[in-house]
Amino acid sequence: MKKALAFAVVAVLVAGSSAIAQINLQGQDWNLGLTNIINASGGPTQAGTIQGVGTLSMQSMGINPDENDEPTASASQGIGAALFQAGHVDTDGATAGLVQGLSIKGASLGQMGPGQVQSVGDLAGPVQEFQAVDVNGSQNLSKGRGSEAAIDGLNLVAFGMGQEEGNNCAEGCQLSLILGGQASCIEGQAQSVATVATTMTAEVVQIQMANQVQTAP
Repeated sequence: MKKALAFAVVAVLVAGSSAIAQINLQGQDWNLGLTNIINASGGPTQAGTIQGVGTLSMQSMGINPDENDEPTASASQGIGAALFQAGHVDTDGATAGLVQGLSIKGASLGQMGPGQVQSVGDLAGPVQEFQAVDVNGSQNLSKGRGSEAAIDGLNLVAFGMGQEEGNNCAEGCQLSLILGGQASCIEGQAQSVATVATTMTAEVVQIQMANQVQTAP
């Protein structure tokens, strides 16, 4: 009797919100990545891997204090990310493989720069905000002909970025949240052949600009 069971689940949630806003430059750039590769063949083998990474980056600035020593123009932005990866292979001799990849990077848009960029001027002059992110995830599981084998893979990602800025004429904020998960497995009986391939992707771009104050002639 030959039997192979393959199972995969992919979930991606992307949420964003934005408003209008305005210091003269802040910039953040980031690049996170995880890669998992397991190959087994030739005899009874058990192999497993777990890895994770997290980051938190914040920026804040204020200029032009008023009579109360409070800044009349301010800007702040931050990012936070957590990535987790786990994989396991159990085979009695059949060729079994697991390849996982997960990445987050700051994307660029023309001259606005990578990741997060802010520019605030006095009053409602040159004001802009920019956010960009590119999330990729992929899984490849395979079992060759031979003995029984079991393969499991898991990718999890949580990412958030936000910007807030304002001056004495304009204020605003924007926020993006990405939650993603992948889970795949193969349960293969002797002489069965099975493969699983999944992908996960999310791209977010946010831009805000405030017009210059118009003065009477």
